[in-house]
Amino acid sequence: MKIRHRLPLIFTLSTSMVLLGMSLFVYYFSSNFRQKEFTRHLQERVDITEKLFLESENMKAEVYKDIREKFLRVLPDETEEVGLAEAAEFEKLRQKYPPAFVEQLQETGYAEFEKKRRQGVGRVYEAVGGNYWVIVTAIDQDGIRKMAHLRRILIFSGILGVALIFLIAWLEGRQILKSISDTIAKARSVSASNLHLRLKVYDKKNEIGELAITFNNMLDRLQSAFDMQRSFISNASHEIKNPLTAIIGEAELALEKMRSGEEYKQSLQTILEEAERLDMLVINLLSLAKTGFDDSQILRADFRLDELLLDIVSDLHTRIPKRKIKIDFSQAPENSDHLQLHGNPNLLRIAFLNLLENACKFSEYKEVLLSLKEVEGSLQVWISDQGVGIPSRELPRILEPFYRAHNARSFKGFGIGLPLTDKIIQMHQAELAIHSIEGKGTEVRVIFS
Repeated sequence: MKIRHRLPLIFTLSTSMVLLGMSLFVYYFSSNFRQKEFTRHLQERVDITEKLFLESENMKAEVYKDIREKFLRVLPDETEEVGLAEAAEFEKLRQKYPPAFVEQLQETGYAEFEKKRRQGVGRVYEAVGGNYWVIVTAIDQDGIRKMAHLRRILIFSGILGVALIFLIAWLEGRQILKSISDTIAKARSVSASNLHLRLKVYDKKNEIGELAITFNNMLDRLQSAFDMQRSFISNASHEIKNPLTAIIGEAELALEKMRSGEEYKQSLQTILEEAERLDMLVINLLSLAKTGFDDSQILRADFRLDELLLDIVSDLHTRIPKRKIKIDFSQAPENSDHLQLHGNPNLLRIAFLNLLENACKFSEYKEVLLSLKEVEGSLQVWISDQGVGIPSRELPRILEPFYRAHNARSFKGFGIGLPLTDKIIQMHQAELAIHSIEGKGTEVRVIFS
């Protein structure tokens, strides 16, 4: 059953149960009050009958009869009996009373009953001539009629109330769920070809509005991811096509005619350089792809961060001696335990190598400062250079694959190193922060929490 049908039914049923309970509550206590009120009238009538009975011997028959007709017999369908409180006399009762009522009257001197619609009260009095009983019964026709009228009112108002509640719930539910239906229809129309579409937000303060806002935010992220994917594919295709074109062109040129050994050697050298460039590009792409897999499958171990950094710098100095990297560990933690990390040292080696090589490359091999610090309880690696810097308007995009700032395009590279580094650092629950001023240099911080 759909929500727009189930919601009015559930609301109507629950409200109907409440109305039924309230109606039964009102009817029960009204009926109880009527019964007690009529019993009080019967008790008063019993007292009056007893007094008249005592005074009847001192009255003339006409006066006694007149008082009885004018003042005593005022209850509907009333009966009264007076007799001596003896077992034999109880057997001579003119009316048929419930046995329990008679037994209680004999034992306690007071009793009352209600059978069908008739109510009765009996009491034993002490007199000079002996004890005697008085029993008065009647039918509360007026009270019963009022209770029947109340019952009809409760039934009618209950039925009408349930109908109105169902109608209101159905109309209100239809209005509320209309926005959901519209949202569903709009969401179904969104596809890869029209990710620019957004859901209409009817009310930001209710849950449906919050759902629409959340869905729109998700579409924003999806659209951004699709745009990045298109850009990635376009740039990757371009970067792969360039060395392939160069290799094919150089090979075709060499095969056009017979050439000297030196010319063939030069052509092969060109092909080798482009093939190495293509190989490096493929390796970087594979590394970038691996970081997108489940990082729970990556092997982790304990290692010291300072030792890893020193090993990386030593390797860089060995391979390219002209790189100038100054090391500053003066603010590093004195406790060696604080230098311990749990992660994959091989991946972190790739990340720090990329950062240091970028710093050296874009500063045209001026001095690069590598610092290891403990700041507010967190272990941080700072890499500062004096290079070309990154334009402020392009800084937010440098972590996109293949994106390169306009002042960095004259340097060799593919635009993969920083995105790869960022993913490796994220896998180690660390943060990459980049601060740069164009023409003055860049400062990169890796913050381990």
